[in-house]
Amino acid sequence: MSLTWPNPVPVATTLMATSEVMACDATSIVTNTSVTGDEGFFAGHYPSFPIFPGVFLVEAAHRAAQEHSARLGRHHELAAVPSARFRAPVLPGDTITTACVLACPTSGDGIEVRARCSTHRGHVADLVLHYGHRPRSSRDAHPVPLGSPPPVLDRAGIEAVLPHRDPMLLVDRVLELDPATSLVAETDLPPADPHQPGGTAHPVSLLAESLCQSGGILLNLVTGLRDRVMLFGALSGLSVHDDVVGAARVRHHVRMNRLLADAAVFSGHCTAAGRTVVEIERVVVALRPPTALRPPTEQGPSVTPSRTRAAS
Repeated sequence: MSLTWPNPVPVATTLMATSEVMACDATSIVTNTSVTGDEGFFAGHYPSFPIFPGVFLVEAAHRAAQEHSARLGRHHELAAVPSARFRAPVLPGDTITTACVLACPTSGDGIEVRARCSTHRGHVADLVLHYGHRPRSSRDAHPVPLGSPPPVLDRAGIEAVLPHRDPMLLVDRVLELDPATSLVAETDLPPADPHQPGGTAHPVSLLAESLCQSGGILLNLVTGLRDRVMLFGALSGLSVHDDVVGAARVRHHVRMNRLLADAAVFSGHCTAAGRTVVEIERVVVALRPPTALRPPTEQGPSVTPSRTRAAS
């Protein structure tokens, strides 16, 4: 059986891939996703060095978990991604095997999914997803005022900083900027394709991608390393509080918690219509030269990449 890949990027370009269910039983599911290199998102991620976006591995695990639930006649909402570690990049031509094990968490609330993603080169990601009740964010006790001030960085300015391009450039403007510590940015989302898995709600994985790109703007402005490939190394403590449905303006609040020579640790949250929809306690983003990411057969002598080494 084939699963339709979501149209994850909320822009006019249709992005499709296919996942095939290889095995499924009462507590597990395994899918294969073929990455041909012809998918539309590679045009913008990245034009000079195409890499499969790390958030799409989260999406692959999420869709596999949804398929498993559907086969059992159940429905569970994604409530959290407690952890995601990206160990190696996925490149055009790869086939991603996503193996999920489902169980009740120790708290007894909802369903916990532990997923491992791999390609023919080996292990690429470990993910934990939690399905169940979505609590309201404590931030909503202090409503955010609506309305947007004039941007301090517009789309052209963002393109001068980030390597992403359409359809994967998911930040439209920067509203506030403290180069040393924080940034507030916005993304305008058109209505999601109602025929995609998830219906009219925008995928959580793309909200996380947009938030991480906002952090990448801050990192690139601080380091000036704009000839590097931006990598999504890890995240932890992602909480989902609500869906973003239909056309929406999403605001991303990012704070830099730690800065290294070519990497940073961020935290942040997303708001829509004045309410908090997603929070992330910790994101690791790194900048690496493309030569450190190509397989040895493509680059001659092997290069040992730094510890943080997966795609954003």
